[in-house]
Amino acid sequence: MWIHRNRVLHAVDEQGLPLQQAAELEAAIHEEFRQGIAGLARKDHHFIRRGHDDVMSMTVVDKRGWLRGIQLARDSRTTAPPAHQQQQQLMSDFFQMADD
Repeated sequence: MWIHRNRVLHAVDEQGLPLQQAAELEAAIHEEFRQGIAGLARKDHHFIRRGHDDVMSMTVVDKRGWLRGIQLARDSRTTAPPAHQQQQQLMSDFFQMADD
């Protein structure tokens, strides 16, 4: 019984992450892809364009970095003052036109 308990309690995935943490990280990534580009500035669409399979194949450190990056991008979009958002979009549109 104790052996089973310890295997469950201390089980890790192939990258050494405890299974509970791995499941939480995976669920958070799935949720971000479910939301898609909603709430992201155009300049931050690269997080979603990267692709679910690509993100899921990353190392734990890279997955956490990707997740933190997209969360910050969503937060900055919702917390930026409207005038600031408009300025960001104008600059983004300007540089998009310059690239074309």
